[in-house]
This record gives sequence, structure tokens and C-alpha cells, in this order.
Amino acid sequence: MVNPQREITHVVQKLTGITQNMVRTATKFHEIAKRIVEITQNTTVVGHNVDFDYRMLRQSFSALGFEFERETIDTIPLARKLIPEEKSYSLSKLCKSIGIPLTEKHRAGGDARATLDLFKLLMLKDSSSEIIQKQQDEARAKSDLNRIKKLIETLPSKKGLIYFQDEKGKFLHVDFATDLYRNAKSFLNSKAKKWNVI
Repeated sequence: MVNPQREITHVVQKLTGITQNMVRTATKFHEIAKRIVEITQNTTVVGHNVDFDYRMLRQSFSALGFEFERETIDTIPLARKLIPEEKSYSLSKLCKSIGIPLTEKHRAGGDARATLDLFKLLMLKDSSSEIIQKQQDEARAKSDLNRIKKLIETLPSKKGLIYFQDEKGKFLHVDFATDLYRNAKSFLNSKAKKWNVI
């Protein structure tokens, strides 16, 4: 348990069974943040609807003034590809359907154990790692595009030379721009697919 240092809504209490009293004396996030950084260094965060959990982690770290960035793998799209024709891909229904035990539903420990078992099964089904690799490549590309968008947000609306390079320093595009910000944004949107960054 982690003390969220704010009230737990009735909806969350009903969903998880976690009450305010249960977390009143629990560890606070800042007390475990360093350990989370250490154990996730050079790793990939795997989750079922991983964007939700990853966003929560990033917000918690951001409140401490730290930018937390890790690669992620979402088991939902993987399950859809590797275990097709399931009626539902919610963690509880999927686990029940394929025989993975899920205790403490909607709690970190139970959901994490079930997701680990699900991910192991998905890795076995994707013996060549082709589907998992493709998802990681797509996630990296999306992350790269977001990083580029963040960089061009600071460009001024002035004349100047604009250029894009790949990781090896090869020029992808060089042009004179009448408005650096607008031209960079427009060019990026038109070339992102060609450069495989979306």
C-alpha cells in the first residue's frame, strides 16, 4: 500500500476495496521513489492498459520534480493479436477465460502477478518475438514523435534555417523557413509517417 496523501474517492474504494484507513499509515510515494527508479533502470514497464499506470507513475515523479521515462509494453493489444476471438480483454475476464489466477482484483499486487503470467503466455505464443518487437518499435516511434513535438514548441516564429537529422547525423531535411515554428510543425506532420515516427 502507498499513501496517496489525498482522499480516496468512493468509486475507487468500491472498485479496489482500499479504504482511507488502510493507507493512513502506509508508505508515501517519495519514500519509495528512489527504489522505483533503481529497479526500473534500463527496463521496460509491462502492464495491462499500461498507459494508465505509466501516467500515474510519471505524475507522481513529476510532483517530486523528476522526469520518469521508461519504455512500455501493453498486454492488451498483444492479447488481441495473440489470443484472438476473446469476448473481453479486461484483465479479470481474460484471465478467467484462459485460466490465469487473479487474486485481489484491481489492486497492484494481484493485477501485477496476473499481468506477469499473461505476459509470459503471450511471449510463448509470440515465439519469434515479432509481434512484441513491432509493438515496442511503434511505442518508441510515438515517444520519439512526442519528444520532437516538445522540442519544436520552443521554436520562435521567425525566419531561419531548419533541418532534421537521424541518429547517425544524416540530414533528412534542410530548408529555409519564414516561420521556424510553423514550418517545422507542418513539415514534421507531413513526414512523420515516411520516417516511421508515428
